[in-house]
Amino acid sequence: MGKLRETITVVAVALATGGAAGCSTSFWQRDSEPPLADPGIAPNATSFPGFSDGGTPSPPVRLSTLLTAERPPPPISGGSLTVQGDGKLAVIADPDRDVVYLVDTDTLLVRTVALAKGSEPGRVVLDAHGSAHVALRNAGAVVRIDLATAELTAQTKTCSLPRGVAYDADQDALLVACSDGQLVSLSAADHAELSRTFVALDLRDVLVSKTGERWVSRYRSAELLRVAADGSIAKQTGPKSSHATRFDAVESKNGFASERPSTLRNVVLSPTLAWKTVSGPDGAPIMLHQQSQDDEVAISAAGGYGGSGGCTTITQAGITQYDGNGNAGPSMGLGGAALVVDLAVSGNGRWLAVAKPGAYLRGEQPSVEVLTASLSSSSGETDGGVGTDDPIGPSTGSSGGNLVPPSSEQTCTSGWGEGFDIQATGVAFDDNDRLYVFSREPAQLRIYDPQGSSFSDSPFFTESEAVNLSIVSVRDTGHELFHTDVGTGLACASCHGEALDDGHVWNFKDVGPRRTQTMRGGLSKTLPLHWEGDLATFDKLVDEVMTRRMGGFVVEHKYADALAKWLDKQPALVLAGSDPAASERGKKLFESAEVACATCHTGDMLTNNQTVDVGTDGKFQVPSLRGVALHSPYMHDGCAQTLRDRFDAPCGGGDKHGKTSQLSQAQIADLVAYLETL
Repeated sequence: MGKLRETITVVAVALATGGAAGCSTSFWQRDSEPPLADPGIAPNATSFPGFSDGGTPSPPVRLSTLLTAERPPPPISGGSLTVQGDGKLAVIADPDRDVVYLVDTDTLLVRTVALAKGSEPGRVVLDAHGSAHVALRNAGAVVRIDLATAELTAQTKTCSLPRGVAYDADQDALLVACSDGQLVSLSAADHAELSRTFVALDLRDVLVSKTGERWVSRYRSAELLRVAADGSIAKQTGPKSSHATRFDAVESKNGFASERPSTLRNVVLSPTLAWKTVSGPDGAPIMLHQQSQDDEVAISAAGGYGGSGGCTTITQAGITQYDGNGNAGPSMGLGGAALVVDLAVSGNGRWLAVAKPGAYLRGEQPSVEVLTASLSSSSGETDGGVGTDDPIGPSTGSSGGNLVPPSSEQTCTSGWGEGFDIQATGVAFDDNDRLYVFSREPAQLRIYDPQGSSFSDSPFFTESEAVNLSIVSVRDTGHELFHTDVGTGLACASCHGEALDDGHVWNFKDVGPRRTQTMRGGLSKTLPLHWEGDLATFDKLVDEVMTRRMGGFVVEHKYADALAKWLDKQPALVLAGSDPAASERGKKLFESAEVACATCHTGDMLTNNQTVDVGTDGKFQVPSLRGVALHSPYMHDGCAQTLRDRFDAPCGGGDKHGKTSQLSQAQIADLVAYLETL
């Protein structure tokens, strides 16, 4: 199959921090306007961020009519594409359609392996036996697929929430990292279980270094853990906090965005949401993660979350490179990208590719971008590290070196970009530095060849093939609104990745500290919303947060309703529990009149939807306890790092918050064991 459209030529521009803002805007010069996925929708006449005459961002170009998928698609997780080193075969897990595609890149033949409905296939890894192994995120299993025959040869239960998979060639073992905290080792040949150990909750990716060390990431905390042979944590680390310069918008007299004055200040951002962790060319980990503002955040009708300029938002993507000992270098910020979910590194360490599905609905930015980096192991560190204190980052055009200033100020991403008409969620390079891009909508694999001199630091690729994988569309208005850039460089998924929460405690001006809340498990059944219970309807939530605080476009009721319905269909992530006897004892305590947890946490959602004072300095909405094990820290201000900490009186409110002071430590442990299963 040939190209599906004309190639878009993109000029890589310098990414050195510019001016006092520390934020330089990206410009992509196109040969022609890219076609839209939906015929009949006119191209948007404004560039990012597009503003209407009233001063608010214009609605996305592809938001025209209500679209409802036959089955509600799961939240975007990304990272479900892998390619053989020689580039002959691409293996793609499609969580929206519950299939795995095997694509022969020579013949462009696509073979499809169907999975059970609702399996939600995720991470993929290839072994030395000609098989692919795929984690089924929603089925608690890992499948093995014979690459020669395209047959499903095994489906093995592993844990309640499998997320990451890796192949240990020395041990001929498959490693599976699970959200329930387990790291499971299986024989690659027959999936026989070799070992199982609990490491820490919320595991995400698992890597095996060239020297055999095992690393796992944690999703919401963005931690990186080195796991010893006995399953214990040998090292616990994570990305460093970084600094950015923000323009804080101040509401003008008439409220028009075009007339908003702004104030300039430096802020600190801490790491959250480790979307993808991969091995660099030297085998050391490289992590793609969010970065969220620690400093005070203004709540303003001028768009306090998004600020001004599109790339100075309160949460931004970042990339952190570690050395061979797990020591983190400064993070490179990717401002202006509302949602970045996948990362790939070229074999020579010269390029970083990222997938940006949040750009799709607006159609104003590319959905995939390649940045120039300098990641070779010859940079000066004997253990394969970064060699300098500078963060990895796009080059300014000279040869070699990490050229982003050590201040790590955030910059709008700008590099080679493609895919204005697709929603990319997966990226990969082969050994020849060909770039592969998986698009969930439409379902395609696009292949790009590197162009120009091999000594060039400016990435440039041309599309060589575009392969249709499925004719089934999974477009859903609610899903798209949740993941879209609202016009200021932010999306709902920027803080609520996978419709969960980012585990971050925000310092809101005139309000105080507030922990991000989850959006899974039936949000509309927990009205009113927000910690203060001051938003009576979902429409009010959309108006207050998406439009006012994030500085986004005005969302019509029918679209807000579609978003609410899609969110309500996203189930809470529930752990199986490791001690059934303790959980049963805890359940009896929870429901007893003496402890009185069920007085407020009652019904199907385990909340009475009331706003009450439980001894924590004010009246707050009773939260649902569905999936509570994966929502640390706890309480409105995040004072409890663990469920056990919640029962400490200074944080949890003492006996105004249930009656637990009479419980023994063993009884509290039983209560926690039960809470972890809800």
